[in-house]
Amino acid sequence: MKTFTVQIADKTGHTVAQMTQEEVVERLADATNTWVYVNDTSVSIDDFASMDLDDDSLIRLMPPIVGGSDDTSALKVKIPSSSGHTTVLMSKQELVEKATSQQNNSWPFVNGQMLNLQQLVEHDLTEDDDIILMPQIVGGQTNC
Repeated sequence: MKTFTVQIADKTGHTVAQMTQEEVVERLADATNTWVYVNDTSVSIDDFASMDLDDDSLIRLMPPIVGGSDDTSALKVKIPSSSGHTTVLMSKQELVEKATSQQNNSWPFVNGQMLNLQQLVEHDLTEDDDIILMPQIVGGQTNC
């Protein structure tokens, strides 16, 4: 059965998952007022269910957007899991706190460079940085 990359947005960012078209339709049945985009084009839920999707179709599920955010200090942080990764918005302080609370279970990376906690605190992070809070890898297995 064909699977597709699905980005599921929420107020903190988005989760990336691999899902079949049927799984997406099931999720939409449980979600109220969700917007569906296929390759950056808005489609109705009914149309999506009957679409013939290409193998490389990108599907985005989004809650309705109301207003915007004035928080310009938010950083996009990717947190990998066994099903892909979740992207969340955090302040630098929240990132440091999360890295500290998971110190024995995760490693902070900024632009591909692993940082210790002191380096993370001292680093001048910007919204353009690629930030990943990676679970430790032990013997080839992750702790996700």
